[in-house]
Amino acid sequence: MIEFRILEETEKPADDELAEVEEHCEIKLPPDFVRFYSQYDMPENLEGEIYIKAKGYPYPLQLDGFYLPDQMIEEYDVRLDEDESIQSKGKLIPFAFDSSINQYCFFYPANNENDPIIVWVDSNHAAQDLFRENKFNPEAVVVVRKTFKQFLEDLYI
Repeated sequence: MIEFRILEETEKPADDELAEVEEHCEIKLPPDFVRFYSQYDMPENLEGEIYIKAKGYPYPLQLDGFYLPDQMIEEYDVRLDEDESIQSKGKLIPFAFDSSINQYCFFYPANNENDPIIVWVDSNHAAQDLFRENKFNPEAVVVVRKTFKQFLEDLYI
């Protein structure tokens, strides 16, 4: 398991910052994510890249960093501005990114503000291309893990 850097007190997000994300996006962030995000950040002086493998995807996916709460809201809004109709499928809440600015998102199926899965979204695809009917477009969206805890446990260098 990756040893993430423990945040200094001055670096920790204010209690209301993640609550703002939840309120703005009308979701409940996974408790494991809230605990992690309030205490840890990417490792410093890492020798190598951080990766995770996704079933059915031929290459390991790279992790470069986590969005700040205001960036999570901004990225969420950008996708909505592109195509509001994706809300009928569910909500994609970006929380992390790779070196190509592809995003790791919590996906909340329509009418479900709890229990999201984690997906990787290819930045080369517009919002309207993320779904084919009611399923993910496999060229644009890859299911990574069912929980944030599994996501953290399966990261490797």
